[in-house]
Amino acid sequence: MNYQELEHEFVDSLQGIYPPEEVQAIFGLCLESVEGLSRMEYRMNLSGQPAASYLSRYQQILIRLLTNEPIQYILGQCHFYNQIFTVGPGVLIPRQETEELVRWIADDYKMQHPDSLLDVGTGSGCIAITLKSLFPASRVLASDISQEALRIASINQQRLQPDVSLIQDDMLQPDFSKFPENLELIVSNPPYIQESERALMLPNVLEYEPSTALFVPNEDALKYYRALLIFAQQKLAPGGRLYLEINENLGHAMLELCKQYGFSKLELRKDLMGKDRMIRASEG
Repeated sequence: MNYQELEHEFVDSLQGIYPPEEVQAIFGLCLESVEGLSRMEYRMNLSGQPAASYLSRYQQILIRLLTNEPIQYILGQCHFYNQIFTVGPGVLIPRQETEELVRWIADDYKMQHPDSLLDVGTGSGCIAITLKSLFPASRVLASDISQEALRIASINQQRLQPDVSLIQDDMLQPDFSKFPENLELIVSNPPYIQESERALMLPNVLEYEPSTALFVPNEDALKYYRALLIFAQQKLAPGGRLYLEINENLGHAMLELCKQYGFSKLELRKDLMGKDRMIRASEG
């Protein structure tokens, strides 16, 4: 089997599970992970044949894809903000809108880096580690309630070499003594998908990604944000900023919640798909 035939096998097998453009992206990730091939190198060698060991690996990946397992978990890695992060079933797979949130922060602080910042609910550590790479002189902390998430974040920290302090803590019942005073920046991508939205989710998310990092009850959809705002009241420095990824359907509810907790300098921002997905807030 040559490379072109292998691609056709992926496309034919995965149609109906993923849209065509996503199958192409998945196949490209497989080429890079299995053999270190770029799309250009692949296109220049369509009639070439992968070694038997590589072909076996491709076919093993395809079998797992047919069960709806995310390609990032199969490969054990994903791309985020020009770096490759280790991921596994214990953490959410970083997504484009989270990259957009990080880019917003990077743009806001490109002239003067924050002295200190905290990523609450860090998961794989992608936000905290990326911000540390962008702001090398900043003191960066990252917290999560999950030991498995902190284990994976630690792997990424060791591999990518940023100096990030990892803290186990529950954002709903934080131990304030674990965190410094006067943080200049707090960022979080907490659980925000309502239980009623489960029916809209794809199987590769529902069946594999950690539900505790995804879902909130319909009757209290903003509970994590309420806790984060209370935390920010205690730990954010005067003039400091809070950046939050949010449910696209709750943007205006989030603005009102921020106002209730004394945050008046607010901006609701849309992602590249035109959905309300990010809020920046500060007191004053």
